[in-house]
Amino acid sequence: MVYKFYRKETGESEEVEKVRIVWRAISTTGETLSQYEADGTFHQIKEINQKTLAKFIMEDEEIGRKYELLFPKGATLIHKYIHNLIYQDNMLKEKQTIFCFGYELNNQKTILAIYPNGNINIVDDFSKIKIM
Repeated sequence: MVYKFYRKETGESEEVEKVRIVWRAISTTGETLSQYEADGTFHQIKEINQKTLAKFIMEDEEIGRKYELLFPKGATLIHKYIHNLIYQDNMLKEKQTIFCFGYELNNQKTILAIYPNGNINIVDDFSKIKIM
């Protein structure tokens, strides 16, 4: 399925491909915002109302695993993809993505890194995420 993102700045829609691990944000009122909606709409992280964010979920649809993070009041959401390109004999052999999410509260970070094989690593700084 092709998803569409409406860019307010330009007034145009862009096509977006679905990634393996997708996010869902649940507010304190129970409202849900999904990265990829059933109607084909794509949402960006900046659309999440962090003041009412109660739970942030990353779901690996390939292996059927969910990673849920309860969101403390006053925290700031952290979300980042780390792309790792593996070369062999000067040829691109493999692309790997490490999906990272978490929060920062009182100058302390809690980051959950999800590796391509489904393993996770919880760190307090992006520099501590090991590239495999």
